[in-house]
Amino acid sequence: MDRKLSMIKGLVAASYHAVQILCTHSRLNGYKREMLVGWQNPPQGWVAINTDGALRCNTNKAAAGGVLRDYNGYWLGGSAAKLGKCSSYRAELWGVLHSLRIAKDKGFHRIWLQVDNKIVVQAITFSALYPCANSDLLNAIHGLLQLD
Repeated sequence: MDRKLSMIKGLVAASYHAVQILCTHSRLNGYKREMLVGWQNPPQGWVAINTDGALRCNTNKAAAGGVLRDYNGYWLGGSAAKLGKCSSYRAELWGVLHSLRIAKDKGFHRIWLQVDNKIVVQAITFSALYPCANSDLLNAIHGLLQLD
């Protein structure tokens, strides 16, 4: 576990100092759009949580992770988890949930959550939940976000 956290810390440090962290491409109506994605520091006194989930298509095995940093970019905690078989959407939700639990356990209340998946952001910010395959994770995330 220490080896995984050490690797995550190294990746965070390297990406923090990079000018362009990631360049992603998407196609909308045949139009190719380039979008720069990078870390934004939170206001002083807040903790930034960056999460991600991933799916290996040939095995349908997923993983999720997250990092917690202060306004200077200093490492405050993080996680990485193998999830087994699940969707990439569910993996993204697991990354958010694991990271919010770490923040709660460390006593952080002012959270700046940064997620790169628009559908996940919409699901988390939408107040009314309808029963769905991921209601368990969304309910747990909403519960953690409402704690003061």
